[in-house]
Amino acid sequence: MLAAREFNQALRPDERPWAHISPVYVGRDTGRAFFAVTRRREGSGNGLPPGAYDGVINASMFLDRVNPTLAALATDPSDVISLVRSDGRLLARSAELASVPPDAATLGAGSPMTAAMARGEERATISRRSSVDGVERVAALRRVGVDWPVYAVAARARSAIVSGWRKAMAPQAALAMAATLLLLGLSHAVLRRERRLADANLDLERRVAERTQALAASEAKLRRAQDAAGAVAFEVSAVGLATDVPDVFRALYAIPPGRSVDYAAVLARVHPDDRARFEADHRQLARSGGRFRSEFRVVLPDGSVRWLLTSGEAEPGPPGAALPSRIVGVNIDVTARKAVEDALLESEHFLQLAQQAAGVAAWSWTVGTDRVTWSRSMFELLGLDPDTDTKAMTYDGFMAMVVAEDRDSLTRGLEACSRDGSASVEFRINRRTPCGGHEERWLLCRASVRDQGAGSRVMFGIDIDITERRRAEERQELLLREVDHRAKNALAVVKAALRLTPKEDARSFSDAIEGRIDALARAQSLLAETRWGGTDLRKLLEGSLAPFLIDGTDGPRALLDGPEVKLSGSATQSLSMAIHELATNATKYGALSCPSGQLAVTWHVAGGELRLLWRESGGPRIEAAPGKRGFGSRVVDSTIRNQLGGRAKWQWDADGLAVHLLVPVGRVLTREPATGL
Repeated sequence: MLAAREFNQALRPDERPWAHISPVYVGRDTGRAFFAVTRRREGSGNGLPPGAYDGVINASMFLDRVNPTLAALATDPSDVISLVRSDGRLLARSAELASVPPDAATLGAGSPMTAAMARGEERATISRRSSVDGVERVAALRRVGVDWPVYAVAARARSAIVSGWRKAMAPQAALAMAATLLLLGLSHAVLRRERRLADANLDLERRVAERTQALAASEAKLRRAQDAAGAVAFEVSAVGLATDVPDVFRALYAIPPGRSVDYAAVLARVHPDDRARFEADHRQLARSGGRFRSEFRVVLPDGSVRWLLTSGEAEPGPPGAALPSRIVGVNIDVTARKAVEDALLESEHFLQLAQQAAGVAAWSWTVGTDRVTWSRSMFELLGLDPDTDTKAMTYDGFMAMVVAEDRDSLTRGLEACSRDGSASVEFRINRRTPCGGHEERWLLCRASVRDQGAGSRVMFGIDIDITERRRAEERQELLLREVDHRAKNALAVVKAALRLTPKEDARSFSDAIEGRIDALARAQSLLAETRWGGTDLRKLLEGSLAPFLIDGTDGPRALLDGPEVKLSGSATQSLSMAIHELATNATKYGALSCPSGQLAVTWHVAGGELRLLWRESGGPRIEAAPGKRGFGSRVVDSTIRNQLGGRAKWQWDADGLAVHLLVPVGRVLTREPATGL
């Protein structure tokens, strides 16, 4: 039975430990826990050959004696001093374990102390939570003797160490104690770091081997992937000579097989418009090196152009070098992408031109937030700079530009769009002008809303500048009112002409009415030419005196002289009637009734009045002023006084009639001209 014991099995072979330490047993008869220290016995006189196994010498160490002895060595109540077999089995402990039988106590296979003992370390310091009783301790272990498979472990609770350190620290010994603890901590950290470094080196070597193997296996895949993506790797030396050049690289630059792939060969293929930048980039890399990324064109022998994207990293060259010491990078054919980009840019440009021509701007708004997005034309519509005024690109920023009276209607329109899905509303904004001021513009907003999920809704819309349309509508409305007013005035003048014309002779009545209606028609035609913006006084006189302004044998019968004077619409009709009466009277009775007669009409503005002088000469001699006023003079007086607020002065000279018409400027002119004679 003893032959099967552990110590017999361990000490019987020729290769054996110096001594055997058993695990803890509990005696069957005594119930006492113990572990045994056993040595092999040889040469005992039993007649066995020298060195032959002749039993063992065994000493039992009872824990009820060993544990108190270990406890006596402790200097702090929290200290735990243990004897541990090198396989982690607990032999003796100054503090007995109530929940673990002594023959079952072990540090565990995962314990750092077990690992340190398994490695055969002579000593070690470990800080961890005990797997035996769960207390966090700092433990120092050391092998007992040289060949003994036993370690002495002294452990103290971390909290006790900290508490004792605090209590023992005194002002006079603070620096020394701090230095000691620091050295201990550094030593412990260095040991841990060394272990970690050793582990990291082993792990690094393993990973390097794995990565090297994986890299070697993936190089072919990478080549295939580069070929599929149109990416071509390259490496260039300090003399500009490319190394390890695949055929696809030559094809990229159309370099024939017999030609060396160097900087000059590549540069010869670069598009002339990109060559200067290409060379400047290489000079910059020669000076400072670093990462680079550039796009340029190459021209192939058939004249076709290919866009390349090159990126990589360069090592700077020696001072004054034209090329870097080394360039490693990749080339990608991006011709198709550039074609798509150019088509997109052209499409965007056409869209922007169309929006500008139509006064249309696009926008989007995340409903209920301040986040908005504007097209470039939206900035232009608002008079903002898209490069410097991006802070205004918010919901509140836009609302601040809306005319205050229109903000409620715009808000209601947006609410209707959010509720019904779409809406249209017209409103005004205060558009910023280049000089820093503001101008009022009308916009038409059309919008629709979409659900984006997760409770988010985005409103998309366009704003159209309808200022000219609104102004045209306002002008049209004003014109309609003006036409209505002018029609009433014209009818009133016709009514007055009918009332004032003598009715004794039907023929005379008809001729007089027809002449006056013609005068009104001429005035109406002049006003229509300027859309009732007024007419020039000279044109009015020319229309009434046209037959006498034509050069005859002795020149024109009527002469006109005066500055440019623009008459208002109402004054044109009234003066036309007065001039018609004067011309009719001159034709029937005055200077224009005989071949030698002359008429001179002059005018100027002075003293806040338009002063027109109608002077006849060379006609029938006037002996005296008429005894009573004729119908024509009454029409002139009535028109000038009642309709224009002026006055007419009649001067009956022997050589001919002179009439002075004096009318306030504010009643006849669209604007007051400079005063002059």
